[in-house]
Amino acid sequence: MATCVGDLSVRVVGSGPPALLWHSLLVDSSSWCRVEDDLSERRTLVMLDAPGHGRSACPPRRFGIHDCAAAALDVMDALGLAVVDWLGVAWGGRVGLTFAATYGERVRSLTTFSASPYRLPAVWRHLSASLLVPYRVLGPLAPVTEAAMTELLGERARRMDVEAAILVSRAFLGADRAGMTRSVRNTLLRPEDLSDLLGRVSTPTLVVAGGDDDTFTADDAAFVAGSMPRARSDVLDAVFRLAPLERPQETVKLVLEHWDETDWL
Repeated sequence: MATCVGDLSVRVVGSGPPALLWHSLLVDSSSWCRVEDDLSERRTLVMLDAPGHGRSACPPRRFGIHDCAAAALDVMDALGLAVVDWLGVAWGGRVGLTFAATYGERVRSLTTFSASPYRLPAVWRHLSASLLVPYRVLGPLAPVTEAAMTELLGERARRMDVEAAILVSRAFLGADRAGMTRSVRNTLLRPEDLSDLLGRVSTPTLVVAGGDDDTFTADDAAFVAGSMPRARSDVLDAVFRLAPLERPQETVKLVLEHWDETDWL
């Protein structure tokens, strides 16, 4: 599907009001597989592969978070969707915050997982840069792939949930190298601070933190939610950064509860 950041692969399943799902960096839309069946009973799920990920095309050399939000709007317009419920993990949550702040009338509810609105600390940006160079030149060598999996799942989930580890590694290994490189460079190495946008997000919002993620804690989620007019926060214990993979049942429960509350508004 043509958008302002290149052609995006989009898969639509389910029935009911539409929900747009944007995944984390380094994986693709397959990362929703454990919650797809349950959520699609209540919503028509529009699951896209983000720029440079999955089956989507290589994005432009330079793009930002507002371009990603505009691309989501392109997808909605192409599908004839007036309004959606937004689910976003990490990168997808940041895009969702930007979308809700910019196109608030087009989003019914927003749920974010492990999505800090702030710039990554310099040490994390430097680490990402050090991994990006060998990846760009040589491809997903074992040390780079291991680092990516650890960044997404953490050590515990990698050891205990082999299926999730395989899914994450398959998505990372299968991505277009040039597209992934551009996405990492533009989202991790040139991140935008979204804190000034929070007060403009009037959409009913659920901000979820992973209990094992020390980069976006329960206190961080509560602070972010408190910066928005109609938001609340929650935490999923024993979750690192990919809640829909690590704790699918708990994730579905939180999402459905949020949708139920929003449906009454």
